[in-house]
Amino acid sequence: MKSLRRPSSSRLLGVYINDHRAGAAGGLALARRMASQAPAGPLSDVLDEIAAEIAEDKATLDHVAQLLGVRANPVKTATARVAELAGRFKLNGQLGGTSPLSPLIEREGLMAGIDAKRSLWLSLHTARRRELAVIDFERLAKRASDQRDRLAPLHRLAAAEALRETATH
Repeated sequence: MKSLRRPSSSRLLGVYINDHRAGAAGGLALARRMASQAPAGPLSDVLDEIAAEIAEDKATLDHVAQLLGVRANPVKTATARVAELAGRFKLNGQLGGTSPLSPLIEREGLMAGIDAKRSLWLSLHTARRRELAVIDFERLAKRASDQRDRLAPLHRLAAAEALRETATH
């Protein structure tokens, strides 16, 4: 009987980093699209800020990968991008046009990505890898929490608009 060997921690770390790089690519595309489609005003301002921060976080993750010697997995990144594009065509209860559910679902997707990113930063902080000592993972995790906090009221607004009962006349 052949024994199953556990992959090396370096290999596992490479898989983990590339999974998050793929998620970051999809999340950034979603954030940029949401920001570009929002009407000018406070909503677009918040989404523009968050999209810019996500771009910075993605660049930081690419730097982390470089420090660890992890090469990008283009298949995972392309798959995430295709998934983000496919998400635009989801069945959302309306055949034509934009459904009122779309902003709600998109904001939930972005919040989930931010939660995953926060977990990534905390996991890398916990790993305490010598080559990553130059990265302030606690600051990055706090920024992810702040991003989520800024999205929460926008999520509640989208939920109220999409799910509230309409008045009957």
